[in-house]
Amino acid sequence: MERGDKTFVNPRNAAAGSLRQLDPLITASRPLEFCAYSTGIVSGGELPEGHLQTLEQLQRWGIRINAEMRLVSGLQGCLDYYTRLAEKRQTLPYDIDGIVFKVNQRQQQQQLGFVSRAPRWAIARKFPAQEEITRLNAVEFQVGRTGAITPVARLEPVFVGGVTVSNATLHNMDEISRLGVMVGDYVMVRRAGDVIPKIVSVVMEQRQPDQVSEIQLPEHCPVCGSDIERSRLNKHGKTADSQSFGTVYRCVGRLACQAQVKQSILHFVSRRAMDIEGLGDKNAEQLVERGW
Repeated sequence: MERGDKTFVNPRNAAAGSLRQLDPLITASRPLEFCAYSTGIVSGGELPEGHLQTLEQLQRWGIRINAEMRLVSGLQGCLDYYTRLAEKRQTLPYDIDGIVFKVNQRQQQQQLGFVSRAPRWAIARKFPAQEEITRLNAVEFQVGRTGAITPVARLEPVFVGGVTVSNATLHNMDEISRLGVMVGDYVMVRRAGDVIPKIVSVVMEQRQPDQVSEIQLPEHCPVCGSDIERSRLNKHGKTADSQSFGTVYRCVGRLACQAQVKQSILHFVSRRAMDIEGLGDKNAEQLVERGW
C-alpha cells in the first residue's frame, strides 16, 4: 500500500502467490511468517510423547509456533477454548476460519490412525461464517453439462470473509421460492465454509415494492433456444417418478447446445476423468465457438 501497489485480497492468496513467484527475491521481500503445527519424518533422535510438548521443543530450537495453542481436557474444555478464541478472532493480527482439536498423545494418535489423508485424531471446528448485506441486481441462467438450468445471482459487489463477492448460486427455482427472493432485493450473503458465496435470506425490511421484480425461469434455453423440460428429483439427485425432493429444469438441446458441449469437454478432460493438462476453460470455449 505504501508503494501504491494493489492490495492483496486475503492472506491465503497472498502467501500462496508469494511462494509461487519465479523470482526468489520477490518471495524474500514479502513478510511471510511460518508456524509449525506438526512434524513429518523424524530420524536420529527422539521427540516428546505429547503433541504440544513436541511443538514446544520445536520452539526451543527456534521454530515459531502459534501462541494461541492450549492443552485442554474433556469436551467442556474444548468448548470453552472454542468460545474464547471465537471472541478473540477479530483482534488477532491474522485471519482464521476455525480451530483444530487434536489428541495430544502420540501413541493414541498412532492407534487412531488415518482415513485417506485425514487423521482420525484431529478434527476441525469452523467459526460461524461472516455475513454481509448487498443488493441483488439481476439473475442469469447458466446451462450445465447435463442441461440443468441454474440461476446465478449477480450481486452488488460486497466484501465478505476476505474476498469481494459479486456472484452467488441460487441452486434452483425451489431455492428461489424458499427464500422468497426478488430482483432488486437486499439480501444477506455468506461464504459457506468461508469459500462458496451463498444467499442466506432476504432483508425484508429493506424491500421496496416498486423496485423489485419476480425471478422468471426462461421459456427456452438461454444459450441454444431449445425447449426446457421440468423433472422431479429424489433425495439422491436422480430423476424421480414418484417420491420427489426437488425440481430441476433442463435444456433438451443436448449436443446441439454449445453450453452442454463445452461443459462435457471440460468434464472429460478434468483431473478426475482423462486428466488432460493445459486444456482449460478458454480452450474448450474456442473449440466450441469454432465448431470443432
